[in-house]
Amino acid sequence: MKPFQLQPDSVLAVRLVRNHLLVVRQSHIQLLPTPQFDQFGRAVQGASIFGAFLHVQDPAKEAVVIVHEMTEEEREAWQFNPVTILMRVTTDESHTIRKYDLLPRPVSSADLAAENEIVQEQNKSSARRGRLSPTDSPCTLPVRPTQTIHVSPSCSNLVVGRNGKGFWMETQNLACGHNTFPVRCFVGFDATSRLVPAEEQQTVRWQNDLVVRKNGMYKARVGSGEVNERKYRILTSSIEDTVGRVTIGGRDGRVQILDFA
Repeated sequence: MKPFQLQPDSVLAVRLVRNHLLVVRQSHIQLLPTPQFDQFGRAVQGASIFGAFLHVQDPAKEAVVIVHEMTEEEREAWQFNPVTILMRVTTDESHTIRKYDLLPRPVSSADLAAENEIVQEQNKSSARRGRLSPTDSPCTLPVRPTQTIHVSPSCSNLVVGRNGKGFWMETQNLACGHNTFPVRCFVGFDATSRLVPAEEQQTVRWQNDLVVRKNGMYKARVGSGEVNERKYRILTSSIEDTVGRVTIGGRDGRVQILDFA
């Protein structure tokens, strides 16, 4: 019998989304409500007291969170913002980036206010007894990834901006004539969210999309020693959201600035 081993559970990403704190750990995704107070320091009545918890199948090594912006009208109509979570997962069989979608639930209509108060009181009693329904949270969590992308074993350094544009780094082979040599490549992607018609008539729902760009947005030649030891000259990178620029920092101290169109 194999000895019991604890699953890794380090924090990979944290974001504040409205009145909830979204925590992404290696083995699970957790949504925690934050206390709400008025200007006199009194607790706000009716503020959400419910969160959500999702255990992922395989522990992740890296994660990023994209909170999609909404208009004022949309914020009033929905309890939460659409959120895309990307987790880089490595197993014995595969190397993947898995996408999880947190989709907001609509705000209840005035006609259901009285009924919702009764349901909320029932939910509070259930929560005190240790039972929590998934419908208590302001958004839905998928039971499995909504999209899985197979990547190179060298994939690392997930970077994303507020507008949903991002990239990761991986090592590829580039053919030049009769020669082939390794390059460090930046693979770009676009994460977006939009309203689409739902199955029910006269209703809509949010849909999160992820498109990976076919052509590498940046490639730099690396030596065979860098590939074997996985110690690359390109160490870090970041995105400047306002003008769409990518800053790349190398081990030699050089900094390059690129336009991310």
